[in-house]
Amino acid sequence: MAGSREADLTFLTAIYEPPKNRGKGRIIRDAGGRVLGIVEQRDIDAIAESKLRQPLDDLTEGNCPFTRSGPARFATIWKGCPTTMPNVNTT
Repeated sequence: MAGSREADLTFLTAIYEPPKNRGKGRIIRDAGGRVLGIVEQRDIDAIAESKLRQPLDDLTEGNCPFTRSGPARFATIWKGCPTTMPNVNTT
């Protein structure tokens, strides 16, 4: 049974230490830990100015691939995700 308020969005993230974070969409959070957005690698690569690009490239929290192709596929994908997960703000 859901609480008084369900999540607006649910998605799976993982911590990818460089260079494994390369190619992953990076999670952008505010100071309170709330998700502000996801920036894709191609968009990071398109930033010409290094001092603007580097902080995004250095982010280690990324989206973990997941598709709705059934439990067996999910188990395979899950095994490929790092086991160290970030603290999540659930409020």
